[in-house]
Amino acid sequence: MLTLHVNLGHLFTSVTLYAGINTTIHSYAPQDVVVTGQRFNSQQWSTVKDVAKKHHATVNHRLTYTMSAPRYGYWRKGRFINQGDILKMNRQTSSSVIMLTTKEYNRISGRHVHLHDHQALAYANSKGHYGQVTIGNQHYHARRLSHYPLYFNPDHSIYVPTFYVVNQLPAGMPTTDVTCFDYQLPGSEKKQIKFETALQSQLKLTSGNFTGRSTITSLLHGLYGGLVFIGILISLTMAITTTIVIYFKQITEGFADQERFATMQQVGLSESETVKSIHRQVLIVFLLPVVGAIINLCFAFPAIRQIMIQLSLYNLPLMVTVGIIVTAILMILYLLIYGLTTRIYRQIVDQPIANH
Repeated sequence: MLTLHVNLGHLFTSVTLYAGINTTIHSYAPQDVVVTGQRFNSQQWSTVKDVAKKHHATVNHRLTYTMSAPRYGYWRKGRFINQGDILKMNRQTSSSVIMLTTKEYNRISGRHVHLHDHQALAYANSKGHYGQVTIGNQHYHARRLSHYPLYFNPDHSIYVPTFYVVNQLPAGMPTTDVTCFDYQLPGSEKKQIKFETALQSQLKLTSGNFTGRSTITSLLHGLYGGLVFIGILISLTMAITTTIVIYFKQITEGFADQERFATMQQVGLSESETVKSIHRQVLIVFLLPVVGAIINLCFAFPAIRQIMIQLSLYNLPLMVTVGIIVTAILMILYLLIYGLTTRIYRQIVDQPIANH
């Protein structure tokens, strides 16, 4: 039964990681190339153009904007306690905040939002803080934003950033520039990675400032692919082990119950009652571990979600969907094995007892 609990947890975690990899990639790179801490000048754009020409790539959707540098800290009674940048984090740290002016938000989103001085829009991929909030010395009433396509995690940290759109950044809030663009490059992923590597090298940018979508996709597929393979391998091994143990246990009990069922039939037990008794006995043996595994997964879900957040997967609806699908598949598999076991159990019970 414990084997089944671990099996369901492993399978759920592995499939969730694989299914949510695109969400993680988007949180690192909302466009094909994202550069933080830099507002490209004409010379840098000329370098981008030269590298793109050399690799037969076409650059488009260029975008540059200013936002506050990510601030890390924790929330206490609606107030964000600012600890500073990513290097100032400690065990109290639980969140990060990024702020954007209404002017910049309207320019990059194409919307026409009008806010009062104490109003704000807020967006987060996971649990955000809305309603009455205090950031710095400013008090805001933050209304939840339904969608923000340029949402990303600039530091690739484990803490979910919440973006706040306000009329004016609080005094003393440091700012940073973001430059991003898309490109078209026909061919394999290797060519795209080579292009991104050449861009980073020619622009003399560090990995902390430069993120290429193809590069990060390759890295995450390599990392998560290994975790998924190990998870599925462990799940299959445990599933086979559990199935064999339950199957042979029931077969052994079938031979042990053969004489008892023969005696009961002699004193009036009908064939339909025999079948019903067999089904009930085998079903209990099969369903108890499955029900226990589902209950165990429900209790383990918050802990698994925290692990997913550490790996930059914040999509709760996706996790719930994967959990339901994995559980349904497991139920179907065990019902099929239950049907096979019941048929063989009945054949054993119906066999005439050999005379000694």
